[in-house]
Amino acid sequence: MKPRTDVEVVAVVVTLSDSSRLRAAITSVQENLIGVDSAVVVVVNNADFSGSRLQDGVLWVGAGINLGWAGGVHAGLLGFGSEYLWAIQDDLTMNPGTYRTLRKALLADERLASVRPLPADDLGRVHPGFAGASVDEEGHFTEGFPPQPVAVDAYDDSRVGTFLPSSGQLIRRAAWDAVGGFDPWFYPWGYIDIDFGRSLTRAGWEFRIVKSARMSHKVGSSTNEPVRAWLSERNRWLFAHKWRDDDPQAESPVDLGILAAIRGARQGPRVVDLPELQKTAGIAAADCLLRLGKQLPGMLDREGRDALLAERDALRHERDAMLGSRAWRAAEVFRRVRGRVARSR
Repeated sequence: MKPRTDVEVVAVVVTLSDSSRLRAAITSVQENLIGVDSAVVVVVNNADFSGSRLQDGVLWVGAGINLGWAGGVHAGLLGFGSEYLWAIQDDLTMNPGTYRTLRKALLADERLASVRPLPADDLGRVHPGFAGASVDEEGHFTEGFPPQPVAVDAYDDSRVGTFLPSSGQLIRRAAWDAVGGFDPWFYPWGYIDIDFGRSLTRAGWEFRIVKSARMSHKVGSSTNEPVRAWLSERNRWLFAHKWRDDDPQAESPVDLGILAAIRGARQGPRVVDLPELQKTAGIAAADCLLRLGKQLPGMLDREGRDALLAERDALRHERDAMLGSRAWRAAEVFRRVRGRVARSR
């Protein structure tokens, strides 16, 4: 049995592995989409999962590599035509009626590219910055929405920052296609939503929180804090330099070949297929591993060794899974070209 390819909405849930949290997210999405012409796709960002299978109305897909959050959403859309995309991480569960409330908001305002439910914890509070934020040209946060924890009923949704957090957004597919969607070079996560917000704004689109739509957000992280901070700063630098044309004056935390690639697609559709997503993930993962490895000794001196060594081992596992694959061969070619360019300077 093959899934439908032309539907009203494709709900893409991205995860690292199967879990009770993931199953709760899937169930909440399926319940929201009863009676809706839709497809639910789960993208497993795990080196041990590849191919696709249809099970209980859900299409499970994997590329045999961690494609990152942005790449995972793109992979979930492959082969589907739709009016909307619902991008969801596995730490969210949607309240009943959320999809129809979001869709109604998009239908009512053709200027809106995307809308997002109000996220709340188990106590009915919205955490600082969870509904959106503003950043400056360098990617530094200037204001979060809400600025302090607030009960959902007291939240003021009249103010919109420069972006919406990406997970949970219901996105008009025409807007997604027009700007190229989430940029998979922001690997594996971080600044994807900020970059998407800027792309939409520059293309004349708007976005907002829909307070009457609700979702539960269980805060969690699969990355230890030192590496998380390092990745965030890496992608902040990439975001800041993507949107300007000057040459970096200081040592770059990202290979300049990646910067050139990301600038080449900063406004407009991208050519995105599975081999291209695998290649991007392979190059980005190799670059992260190379640069993180250089900083690891100093980080070990400042932070807990066991957690950081475990993170290093996870990255090595990801690297080893790519050896011999098309993505890794592409990364090796990229590395050799980079080396020749560096030696010619």
